Amino acid sequence: KSLTGDELDEYLEGKAAIIETGVGDTSGTASMSSLAEDFPDVLKVFAEVLRFPVIDSEKLMIAKNQMMAGISRQNDDPDGILSREFKKLIYGKESPYTWDPTYATVGSITREDVIRWHATYFHPNRIILGVSGDFQKEKTLALIKAVFGDWPKGPEVVDPPVGFQSEVPSGVFYAEKNDMTQAKIAMGHLGIRRDDPDYYPLVVVNQILSGSFGARLFSNIRSKQGLAYDVHGGVGLQWDYPGMAILSMSTKTETTGKGIDALIAEARNMVADPPTNEEVAKAKASILNSFVFSVDSPAKVLGKYLTYEYYGYPSTWLREFRQGIEKVTTAEVRKAAQTHLRPKEFAILVVGPRTG
Repeated sequence: KSLTGDELDEYLEGKAAIIETGVGDTSGTASMSSLAEDFPDVLKVFAEVLRFPVIDSEKLMIAKNQMMAGISRQNDDPDGILSREFKKLIYGKESPYTWDPTYATVGSITREDVIRWHATYFHPNRIILGVSGDFQKEKTLALIKAVFGDWPKGPEVVDPPVGFQSEVPSGVFYAEKNDMTQAKIAMGHLGIRRDDPDYYPLVVVNQILSGSFGARLFSNIRSKQGLAYDVHGGVGLQWDYPGMAILSMSTKTETTGKGIDALIAEARNMVADPPTNEEVAKAKASILNSFVFSVDSPAKVLGKYLTYEYYGYPSTWLREFRQGIEKVTTAEVRKAAQTHLRPKEFAILVVGPRTG
């Protein structure tokens, strides 16, 4: 309330500070960063952004127009079509995990809707706060209490479960886009949550499938057969709902059929030609060697701990990851691949031109 949007931008620029917010499918985030000496002042502004947004009508209209422009271009990008329509096949059209903005839904949003939404969900008892960087703990706690201490708790809310279909329709589905010179292909079914017992073996399976240029999909489909411009695959691992087991590729329109056959063959080969001890060892080493880059700053570590807390995972999850990967055996990798890659259940989506 104390600053307009433009004034807020100028204030942050003058402090070399950042305040950002965003809402995704399963969580919302708000973050700030500043020089240590400016932290007390920027924290006050950050608290205002969270607690007292004015929701300027003109800025709301600009945001809606930007979304409308995005909707008008949503069928320009074949990868966007593939992602959007494949999610509908896997989770079902009625599932919120597949919902996309439309002219009608965006056009109907009013300023009052946004204010009501903020009043419903922005409460301290629905928020987890974390701090990293150069600070003194007691002084920082005092600052946090000063700016957030009088924020009243909201009602205790139990969010309803989010639905999705349990059975994926197998078969071949087609999205026609005639201005393309190639075809986009995706196939798969439901994946797992990260608290599944097969989580660590599947991390290794995914690395063997497409974790490097020497992985099976790249080596066999791109390098040896020359069928793909790009090819990827693995079993999706989400925090609080199953991810998607998906194999995907781009190929020339005339090799669409061969591309589909090649992807199915690679899924089958994870059972018929199971991962070797050497493949598993290389995959584990690659995962462990790259792990350090996911925790190479205090901010990244903090982000991980906030994620674990938010989704109800143990705070030891980060520490246990290395041990979990190190303990994975070849037999466990083979079993996980057989259990969670099921070609007979694949839903297959092709995006591309209609050829004779």
